[in-house]
Amino acid sequence: MLQELIIQRRLKKFENLFNIPNNILEQVIEISKHATFKVTEKFLYSDVQMIYYADGEFINENIALLLIDNLIFTFQEKQGDVFNPIRERITNKQGLISQKDIGYSYYCLLDSLVDNYHNSLGWVERQIEIMEEQVVELEPIEINTIHEVRKQLMVLKFSINPLDKFVQTCISDAELGPVNNSYLESLSNHIKEVQNRLVIQKDFFISLEVA
Repeated sequence: MLQELIIQRRLKKFENLFNIPNNILEQVIEISKHATFKVTEKFLYSDVQMIYYADGEFINENIALLLIDNLIFTFQEKQGDVFNPIRERITNKQGLISQKDIGYSYYCLLDSLVDNYHNSLGWVERQIEIMEEQVVELEPIEINTIHEVRKQLMVLKFSINPLDKFVQTCISDAELGPVNNSYLESLSNHIKEVQNRLVIQKDFFISLEVA
Protein backbone atom coordinates (compact mmCIF):
# COMPACT_ATOMS: atom_id res chain seq x y z
CA MET A 1 0.00 0.00 0.00
CA LEU A 2 2.81 2.41 0.92
CA GLN A 3 4.68 1.58 -2.27
CA GLU A 4 1.58 2.27 -4.36
CA LEU A 5 1.18 5.63 -2.63
CA ILE A 6 4.81 6.55 -3.37
CA ILE A 7 4.36 5.58 -7.04
CA GLN A 8 1.21 7.67 -7.29
CA ARG A 9 2.94 10.72 -5.80
CA ARG A 10 5.86 10.36 -8.18
CA LEU A 11 3.55 10.04 -11.13
CA LYS A 12 1.65 13.13 -10.00
CA LYS A 13 4.89 15.14 -10.01
CA PHE A 14 5.71 13.70 -13.41
CA GLU A 15 2.24 14.58 -14.66
CA ASN A 16 2.51 18.19 -13.49
CA LEU A 17 6.07 18.61 -14.76
CA PHE A 18 5.26 17.58 -18.33
CA ASN A 19 1.59 18.60 -18.41
CA ILE A 20 0.41 15.04 -19.10
CA PRO A 21 -3.35 14.38 -18.97
CA ASN A 22 -4.33 12.59 -15.77
CA ASN A 23 -6.28 9.85 -17.52
CA ILE A 24 -3.17 8.84 -19.47
CA LEU A 25 -1.13 8.10 -16.36
CA GLU A 26 -4.10 6.29 -14.87
CA GLN A 27 -4.09 4.12 -17.98
CA VAL A 28 -0.37 3.48 -17.56
CA ILE A 29 -0.82 2.38 -13.93
CA GLU A 30 -3.72 0.06 -14.74
CA ILE A 31 -1.68 -2.48 -16.70
CA SER A 32 -3.88 -4.41 -19.08
CA LYS A 33 -3.28 -6.87 -21.90
CA HIS A 34 -5.98 -5.08 -23.87
CA ALA A 35 -4.46 -2.49 -26.19
CA THR A 36 -5.77 1.06 -25.96
CA PHE A 37 -4.98 4.26 -27.78
CA LYS A 38 -5.93 7.91 -27.98
CA VAL A 39 -5.45 10.33 -30.88
CA THR A 40 -5.98 14.02 -30.10
CA GLU A 41 -4.68 17.41 -31.22
CA LYS A 42 -2.40 17.56 -28.16
CA PHE A 43 -1.01 14.05 -27.94
CA LEU A 44 -0.79 10.53 -29.34
CA TYR A 45 -0.98 7.63 -26.91
CA SER A 46 -0.72 3.94 -27.69
CA ASP A 47 -0.66 1.06 -25.22
CA VAL A 48 0.31 -2.05 -27.15
CA GLN A 49 2.22 -5.32 -26.87
CA MET A 50 5.99 -5.54 -27.25
CA ILE A 51 6.99 -9.01 -28.41
CA TYR A 52 10.48 -10.30 -29.05
CA TYR A 53 12.39 -13.57 -28.92
CA ALA A 54 15.44 -13.60 -26.65
CA ASP A 55 17.51 -16.28 -24.92
CA GLY A 56 15.29 -19.06 -26.19
CA GLU A 57 11.97 -17.62 -25.06
CA PHE A 58 9.29 -15.14 -26.09
CA ILE A 59 9.09 -11.90 -24.15
CA ASN A 60 5.62 -10.39 -24.22
CA GLU A 61 4.75 -7.26 -22.25
CA ASN A 62 2.76 -4.08 -22.37
CA ILE A 63 4.44 -0.91 -23.51
CA ALA A 64 2.86 2.54 -23.67
CA LEU A 65 4.16 5.29 -25.95
CA LEU A 66 3.14 8.89 -25.44
CA LEU A 67 3.96 11.74 -27.83
CA ILE A 68 3.20 15.13 -26.32
CA ASP A 69 4.73 18.63 -26.56
CA ASN A 70 7.55 17.47 -28.82
CA LEU A 71 8.55 14.77 -26.33
CA ILE A 72 8.22 10.98 -26.39
CA PHE A 73 7.72 8.93 -23.23
CA THR A 74 7.75 5.14 -23.01
CA PHE A 75 6.23 3.32 -20.04
CA GLN A 76 7.32 -0.28 -19.62
CA GLU A 77 6.61 -3.11 -17.22
CA LYS A 78 10.29 -3.95 -16.80
CA GLN A 79 13.75 -3.09 -18.06
CA GLY A 80 14.74 -4.20 -21.52
CA ASP A 81 13.11 -3.49 -24.86
CA VAL A 82 13.66 -3.50 -28.63
CA PHE A 83 14.70 0.13 -28.98
CA ASN A 84 18.47 -0.03 -28.50
CA PRO A 85 19.22 0.36 -32.24
CA ILE A 86 17.13 3.55 -32.25
CA ARG A 87 18.87 4.89 -29.13
CA GLU A 88 22.24 4.24 -30.75
CA ARG A 89 21.25 6.07 -33.95
CA ILE A 90 20.08 9.07 -31.92
CA THR A 91 23.16 9.08 -29.67
CA ASN A 92 25.57 8.75 -32.60
CA LYS A 93 23.52 11.09 -34.82
CA GLN A 94 23.19 8.45 -37.52
CA GLY A 95 20.50 8.15 -40.16
CA LEU A 96 17.35 10.15 -40.72
CA ILE A 97 16.20 9.99 -37.11
CA SER A 98 18.81 12.60 -36.15
CA GLN A 99 17.51 14.93 -38.86
CA LYS A 100 13.76 14.40 -38.91
CA ASP A 101 11.04 15.73 -36.60
CA ILE A 102 9.66 14.11 -33.45
CA GLY A 103 6.89 12.43 -35.45
CA TYR A 104 9.50 10.42 -37.32
CA SER A 105 11.02 9.23 -34.03
CA TYR A 106 7.59 8.09 -32.83
CA TYR A 107 7.12 6.24 -36.12
CA CYS A 108 10.53 4.55 -35.69
CA LEU A 109 9.56 3.25 -32.25
CA LEU A 110 6.32 1.75 -33.54
CA ASP A 111 8.07 0.34 -36.59
CA SER A 112 10.63 -1.32 -34.33
CA LEU A 113 7.80 -3.10 -32.54
CA VAL A 114 6.49 -4.36 -35.89
CA ASP A 115 10.01 -5.47 -36.91
CA ASN A 116 10.10 -7.67 -33.85
CA TYR A 117 6.65 -9.07 -34.63
CA HIS A 118 8.25 -10.15 -37.92
CA ASN A 119 11.22 -11.67 -36.10
CA SER A 120 9.00 -13.53 -33.64
CA LEU A 121 6.87 -14.82 -36.49
CA GLY A 122 10.07 -16.12 -38.05
CA TRP A 123 10.49 -18.45 -35.07
CA VAL A 124 6.92 -19.69 -35.52
CA GLU A 125 7.54 -20.31 -39.22
CA ARG A 126 10.64 -22.37 -38.44
CA GLN A 127 8.70 -24.50 -35.95
CA ILE A 128 5.95 -25.12 -38.49
CA GLU A 129 8.55 -26.15 -41.09
CA ILE A 130 9.97 -28.67 -38.61
CA MET A 131 6.46 -29.97 -37.91
CA GLU A 132 5.84 -30.35 -41.66
CA GLU A 133 9.02 -32.42 -41.99
CA GLN A 134 7.92 -34.60 -39.07
CA VAL A 135 4.55 -35.23 -40.71
CA VAL A 136 6.25 -36.22 -43.99
CA GLU A 137 8.64 -38.54 -42.15
CA LEU A 138 5.74 -39.95 -40.08
CA GLU A 139 7.45 -38.79 -36.91
CA PRO A 140 5.45 -37.74 -33.82
CA ILE A 141 5.09 -34.02 -33.14
CA GLU A 142 5.72 -32.96 -29.57
CA ILE A 143 2.52 -31.71 -27.94
CA ASN A 144 4.42 -28.88 -26.22
CA THR A 145 5.54 -27.56 -29.60
CA ILE A 146 1.97 -27.59 -30.88
CA HIS A 147 0.75 -25.64 -27.84
CA GLU A 148 3.60 -23.12 -28.07
CA VAL A 149 3.08 -22.47 -31.79
CA ARG A 150 -0.68 -22.09 -31.32
CA LYS A 151 -0.10 -19.71 -28.40
CA GLN A 152 2.37 -17.50 -30.28
CA LEU A 153 0.14 -17.29 -33.35
CA MET A 154 -2.68 -16.06 -31.12
CA VAL A 155 -0.45 -13.60 -29.23
CA LEU A 156 0.87 -12.12 -32.47
CA LYS A 157 -2.62 -11.83 -33.94
CA PHE A 158 -4.08 -10.12 -30.89
CA SER A 159 -1.08 -7.78 -30.73
CA ILE A 160 -0.75 -6.69 -34.35
CA ASN A 161 -4.45 -6.05 -35.02
CA PRO A 162 -4.91 -3.35 -32.32
CA LEU A 163 -1.71 -1.65 -33.49
CA ASP A 164 -3.11 -1.65 -37.02
CA LYS A 165 -6.31 -0.05 -35.72
CA PHE A 166 -4.29 2.67 -33.97
CA VAL A 167 -2.30 3.42 -37.13
CA GLN A 168 -5.45 3.52 -39.28
CA THR A 169 -7.02 5.96 -36.81
CA CYS A 170 -3.92 8.16 -37.01
CA ILE A 171 -4.11 8.09 -40.82
CA SER A 172 -7.80 9.03 -40.88
CA ASP A 173 -7.20 11.82 -38.32
CA ALA A 174 -3.87 12.92 -39.79
CA GLU A 175 -4.61 16.59 -39.21
CA LEU A 176 -4.69 15.97 -35.45
CA GLY A 177 -1.30 14.42 -34.90
CA PRO A 178 2.32 15.33 -35.60
CA VAL A 179 3.21 12.09 -37.42
CA ASN A 180 3.52 12.56 -41.18
CA ASN A 181 1.02 10.53 -43.19
CA SER A 182 3.77 9.02 -45.35
CA TYR A 183 5.33 7.52 -42.20
CA LEU A 184 1.97 6.14 -41.16
CA GLU A 185 1.32 4.62 -44.58
CA SER A 186 4.73 2.95 -44.50
CA LEU A 187 3.98 1.58 -41.03
CA SER A 188 0.57 0.38 -42.19
CA ASN A 189 2.17 -1.56 -45.05
CA HIS A 190 4.68 -3.08 -42.65
CA ILE A 191 1.84 -4.20 -40.38
CA LYS A 192 -0.06 -5.74 -43.30
CA GLU A 193 3.01 -7.83 -44.13
CA VAL A 194 2.86 -9.34 -40.64
CA GLN A 195 -0.88 -9.91 -40.90
CA ASN A 196 -0.50 -11.66 -44.27
CA ARG A 197 2.29 -13.90 -42.95
CA LEU A 198 0.13 -14.73 -39.93
CA VAL A 199 -2.77 -15.85 -42.13
CA ILE A 200 -0.47 -18.09 -44.18
CA GLN A 201 1.18 -19.67 -41.15
CA LYS A 202 -2.15 -20.17 -39.40
CA ASP A 203 -3.44 -22.07 -42.45
CA PHE A 204 -0.29 -24.22 -42.52
CA PHE A 205 -0.62 -24.91 -38.81
CA ILE A 206 -4.29 -25.91 -39.08
CA SER A 207 -3.48 -28.28 -41.94
CA LEU A 208 -0.80 -29.94 -39.78
CA GLU A 209 -3.21 -30.32 -36.87
CA VAL A 210 -5.72 -32.00 -39.18
CA ALA A 211 -2.99 -34.26 -40.54
